[in-house]
Amino acid sequence: MNWGLHATWIVWQTRIDKDENAIIATFSHLDYRETFQHHININMSLSSKHHLVDIREMAQTQPVQQTALLLYQGISPYPGKENMNAMDAAVCALRHIYYHTSASWRGIKGCTKPELLALIDKQEGENPLLKFAWSHLSRDEDCANGQAKARAALSHHLKENLSTTNLTFFSIMESALMHRTLFSREVYQLCDARLLSQPLDAKKEGKWVVDNGRHDAEKSAKDSLLIWDGQGDLSTFVGRKFGCFDAHSVGRRYFRYCNKPAILRVRYNAPLANPTRFGGLERFEFDGQVIEPRKGETRAYLEPEEKCAYILTMVVRLRMNDEDRDLVRRYKHGGGELLGPVDAKHEGGGWTLGEPNRQYMLYYAEAGDVLPKKRVETQERPKNSEEKAIFCYSASQRKEEPW
Repeated sequence: MNWGLHATWIVWQTRIDKDENAIIATFSHLDYRETFQHHININMSLSSKHHLVDIREMAQTQPVQQTALLLYQGISPYPGKENMNAMDAAVCALRHIYYHTSASWRGIKGCTKPELLALIDKQEGENPLLKFAWSHLSRDEDCANGQAKARAALSHHLKENLSTTNLTFFSIMESALMHRTLFSREVYQLCDARLLSQPLDAKKEGKWVVDNGRHDAEKSAKDSLLIWDGQGDLSTFVGRKFGCFDAHSVGRRYFRYCNKPAILRVRYNAPLANPTRFGGLERFEFDGQVIEPRKGETRAYLEPEEKCAYILTMVVRLRMNDEDRDLVRRYKHGGGELLGPVDAKHEGGGWTLGEPNRQYMLYYAEAGDVLPKKRVETQERPKNSEEKAIFCYSASQRKEEPW
């Protein structure tokens, strides 16, 4: 038996709780030496000059494996002097966003429509960080060196593109570049692309004209970021973004309704007094406001309000002016915190959501029918846990990591 491989699997399996039964069932019946490692060996020939493999190609026929790679792999520590915290935090966040994105929107051959696949390929060419986040983040020496070289090149590219010498998580993830190349995709848009309107003197329950020609995807990507100052409750704040809006200057009434994005983005500016904490932010519902177009017509009709439920899946504690780190905390869809590798400096830390006068990025995923267990905000990473010991032993023994 390959003990390095076996030890890594012990770590992986201990990190997957009962909420991930499908992953456990799938991986429990795999012979890694013949199945998973076989995929890696074949696709290592596809490596770029940085020895990086795209997991969409490596595991495209096994989406459960792909999902597990996104969730449980972590980027290798950067060996140079440059502060790569913002980049590493962004990669971690992107992989978690990809996890919540259906296969049809991931850019997978055979799953994604050809025209969308071509668009994603073009966007990843303009913003190579998006493609890098799909990398198989092995801890073998060649791949770790490749990750370091790729990050150095990406850092130069981003600083030049964003016209800055100091990258932060927010400057990367909410840049015009990211709006244009990632969040402009329909799956991440807060509002439906169809603009609906009617004369101001018409009945709201009447007909609405559907105008498909006035949607600006990049502007909508920017507008999909909700900025909340912590006043009132989040569900009311989000719900007010949808519904009827009168434009008296043009004599029209417009209707905006929720697109049910795979990820809903909120920048939370915690107030000095009585900030909302984790317990008040982990889940919320709002009225999505729905109008359904009739087939074969350019008109739509008002339908009953529809409840949209979202659950907190990731928090990023944004750095302040005198700090040099953004900190990421991820959650399982139906449970507690997802622990990254013990050497991930962009994760962990003794902080709490809702510290007065701090800013956070909150990422919500559609809750669906999930009723999560009572969740704790974070769990301490013991310095000498059995899991850490196994992880360190595994990393020192194997030549190539199976994830």
